[in-house]
Amino acid sequence: MNKLTMQVDREAYDHYRGEYSFLLFVDGEPIEDVVSPGGQSGEYGIPSSLVSNGLPVCDESGYPPDASKDAAGWRLVSACGCGEPGCGHTRCHVRREGGTAIFEHFIGERNHERVEKTFIFPWDEYCSVEKEMTQIAHERSRAKA
Repeated sequence: MNKLTMQVDREAYDHYRGEYSFLLFVDGEPIEDVVSPGGQSGEYGIPSSLVSNGLPVCDESGYPPDASKDAAGWRLVSACGCGEPGCGHTRCHVRREGGTAIFEHFIGERNHERVEKTFIFPWDEYCSVEKEMTQIAHERSRAKA
């Protein structure tokens, strides 16, 4: 079983908007490096503005789903500093199986092809990371208001 952790970059993610970013790690390595050889070594995070309830929901193309689409488990796990979901990003399919969260079928903006890696995390660990991201994003949003 893998270990999912998250770090908060409290420096301004985008100096125009003053956002925080959330960096995901798999077994201590930045997720971007694990799923994309030659990745950005943690330079890509998830902007706090995209987090409303855990990992941002997207469709398979990487864009937020509209009302006519079902996201079917796709989540952004990293995004470009501009904060646009369709820009440089990595997304994957996340599903629950028993007491585990399974991350699979990674697709990045740079490669546009699926990277068939699978990571299995304890469900409570996944929920804890999502809860912490959500709390910090909401606190940041209130502080900016």
